Amino acid sequence: MAHMSMGAGVPSLPTLQNYYWAVICTLIGCATVVNLYNQALYRQRISAVTSGRLYPSKPKTLLPRTIATIYALGREISYASFRLNVQSERSPPKSRLLLTWRSPTLGRALMVIAELILVLVLCFYGLDPKDQWQWESIGYRTGYIATAQLPLVVLLAGKRNIIAWFIGSSYERLNWLHRWIARILFLTVTIHMGFWFTNWARYDYIKIQLATNPIVQRGFAAWFILLWIVLSSLAPIRRWNYELFVIQHIITFVGFFVAVYLHLPAELKIWVWVPVAFFLFDRVFRACATLVVNVSLLNKPPTTLAPKATFEPLSANTTRITISNPRFKWEAGQHVFLSCHGLAPLQAHPFTIASLPADGKLDFLVKSKSGSTRKFFRHAEESRGLPSASSNKCHDRSVILEGPYGRIRPLRQFDSVFFIAGSSGATFTVPLMRDIVSNWMVNTQGRFDTSNPLMPSSQCAATRFIRFV
Repeated sequence: MAHMSMGAGVPSLPTLQNYYWAVICTLIGCATVVNLYNQALYRQRISAVTSGRLYPSKPKTLLPRTIATIYALGREISYASFRLNVQSERSPPKSRLLLTWRSPTLGRALMVIAELILVLVLCFYGLDPKDQWQWESIGYRTGYIATAQLPLVVLLAGKRNIIAWFIGSSYERLNWLHRWIARILFLTVTIHMGFWFTNWARYDYIKIQLATNPIVQRGFAAWFILLWIVLSSLAPIRRWNYELFVIQHIITFVGFFVAVYLHLPAELKIWVWVPVAFFLFDRVFRACATLVVNVSLLNKPPTTLAPKATFEPLSANTTRITISNPRFKWEAGQHVFLSCHGLAPLQAHPFTIASLPADGKLDFLVKSKSGSTRKFFRHAEESRGLPSASSNKCHDRSVILEGPYGRIRPLRQFDSVFFIAGSSGATFTVPLMRDIVSNWMVNTQGRFDTSNPLMPSSQCAATRFIRFV
């Protein structure tokens, strides 16, 4: 089957799978080169600060200026989007707006369109969908191309994301791409099934295949499970009950891969084992990292207990969660997944770290909305009373931390930084601003580490202007 003829001059099915990954790896490689360039640029700018240059972030020669201009234009174009407002002329002026829809950014849209074009070209190259004698060949081809997409879907789903590590990003910035690749996978699988059904329909053979052929039954089960995964991953359902979504998502993920494994021929089963290996690597790595963060045998006295957190009620239904002497380092702007099973069993939510490592503690400012955040605030009020009654002592609770996660380019390398945040969004921007200011203080005191010119100290800042809104 793998080497069946697809026509004169058309590559074999495994070769088309290799073409798919050749394109994907090339794109990842290009993004990795950009990431390496950004890191080198960061070191160059910090090195310029330590050498006393007045404008360390400003390009001096033609080539850096050209690259900086291309970067700026690329960012402006890729972030472009438009908003569509649907109004009713019959309603009063203040209530005419019925629906507001904002399009994805142009950069994201182009990435999804490029992936879709790549998949469709590989599925139909050298084949005529109008020729009924080629429907079976299209069925085989689309099955092979769908199988080749499985590792990418799983790679983009992991929190310890290998792709994100290469390109200098983080899992939360790639999660949208994971969902869209999965949707394109579903489209490919639907085309695969549709051409087989269309081919069988000529002989009224669909019901017989579904009733008697185990391979067809397993394939149909895989398609149905994938349909459910795609539908249940839509934003309204995820927001309705995220914990339930995660549980059912993992269960259906396992069911889908079992059905796919039983559906595929022997030569294609490796395309199931590879994503399963990626999934297990992510889970094992996360479990080990969580143990390191939460369990310590080096304390005096030794302890294996989880970190203790205090819950303090603040105004505007906000809870301050504080963990003293954390067992890991983090950077400004990062977040962790926090679980307090004594208050919210079997739940873990991401919270931005509102403090810096120099503070010697982890601070989280959590807005009370529903679910676990509301339970946190109620516990803080019950254990300490009203916010004004500060004489009562808080009751510590054991928590489990996973992380830290999140990665952005160091902001202290830029000449001007503009922060915009509202409400609890300040828990992200305030630490970033504090990080710049604390490193800028090193500039004024002249305490630079110049022992290694190739790896200049990051404890300084090239930033000259900050605006915080």
